[in-house]
Amino acid sequence: MNGSRRIRVLSWLGAAVLLCGLAASPALLAGNVLRDADRQAEVAQPLVYRPETPFDAQQAAQAMAPGSATIRGVVFHRLDRFGNYALLPPNPVRTMEGIDVFLYPATPHMVEFMKLLDKHVYRKLRMPIVPQNRRPKQVLFDDAALDYRKVVKSDQYGRYTFSDLKPGRYIVYSAAYVTSNFNVSVPVGSSEVSYGIYGTDSVTHYGLEERTRRTDIEYRNYIDIKSDGQVVEVESLFKPVY
Repeated sequence: MNGSRRIRVLSWLGAAVLLCGLAASPALLAGNVLRDADRQAEVAQPLVYRPETPFDAQQAAQAMAPGSATIRGVVFHRLDRFGNYALLPPNPVRTMEGIDVFLYPATPHMVEFMKLLDKHVYRKLRMPIVPQNRRPKQVLFDDAALDYRKVVKSDQYGRYTFSDLKPGRYIVYSAAYVTSNFNVSVPVGSSEVSYGIYGTDSVTHYGLEERTRRTDIEYRNYIDIKSDGQVVEVESLFKPVY
């Protein structure tokens, strides 16, 4: 009788422990999910970098004073039909119409901005593997620089022109994206082929699947004007941004 009672007591205690565990598990699970959500939110927040050199509006205004020089250029890319960058033939040159092209004076503030882009944003060729779950990075310049830029739009042949410039160094920048549509071969099923007394073999069947890929591309470079009246010609080859 006592043994039976002890078994019932132990069974009751075990059930109580189990119920407590079940009651506590949602809270524990919620804590884990919340921590995961916090980590994801932290990873999604970009790291922002800004030039330490202050923007000098007077210097920028002097650099953008009217002159008689001109920059003539053409915007184009060499992406293949899969959205990959290919410099060598047979991949053709593709000019781009209606692209906004920006010109900034190469003040110390903007030069540091360009250096920060190279350091923090753009993937180096010697490091082709991008770590997963890496926080995005942004490089921002002073908004006041927007008041001292020029903007033009490329024509139907991809050409653009900046006129009335004085001698000095400038930054030409533009960004766009290319959408590529292509088909890839994917497995859609399999079947067995019988060879009689020699056995059977499995054959995989393939079909075509349409894919769409967006490739962000950009051009940025320093352009030097050495004398009044000079016409500088530029071929602005857009490259993918990784």
